[in-house]
Amino acid sequence: MDNQRQANLLTDLRADSYEAFYAIYNELGPIIASKLLQIVKDPNIAEDLHQETFLRLWASRGQIPKESNLKAYIFTIAKNLSIDFFRKIAKDRKLQREIFQHLTITYEHVDALIQSQENAEIFQQILNLLPPQRKQVFLLIKMEGKSYQEVADFYGVSLSTIKDHMAKAMKLVKTQLKANHLLAIAIISIKIIFQ
Repeated sequence: MDNQRQANLLTDLRADSYEAFYAIYNELGPIIASKLLQIVKDPNIAEDLHQETFLRLWASRGQIPKESNLKAYIFTIAKNLSIDFFRKIAKDRKLQREIFQHLTITYEHVDALIQSQENAEIFQQILNLLPPQRKQVFLLIKMEGKSYQEVADFYGVSLSTIKDHMAKAMKLVKTQLKANHLLAIAIISIKIIFQ
């Protein structure tokens, strides 16, 4: 959807045009639905969040600033609803178990956690669980951007030793994230998906 079309649809939507709403829904609805399914992994929950996203768009149509990027505005609604959903899950152990089995932790999530200041304390707690040598290897590679070979040379050990340290460090980090910080993981996932 180009900028001029977005501007026209937004003007019409703000004037209570059902046609503009349906045009927006037809163009952006499938994208939102796909992203929500990526996040929650459950088609029924994704559908509920999808419907709520567009209900909120319609309900707030008169308050949307004229200069808004319509796609970004709708993405923000869906993102906030997703975060609210995971906040609710964080309080409900049964829901956690149901969603948990579908949640995957990737290197991308770990990198996002490292870069997010709001999660610095969580990340530091997890790092403190690592043995000192493994923690140093992890910090050199992930925080300082050193290559595996550079770290192996620095410590005077084999490349396979460094790979083993990193594999074990990543396993612990992912396990801890998954076990104790579902909401942090969800928020990171949501931010990545709605970029």
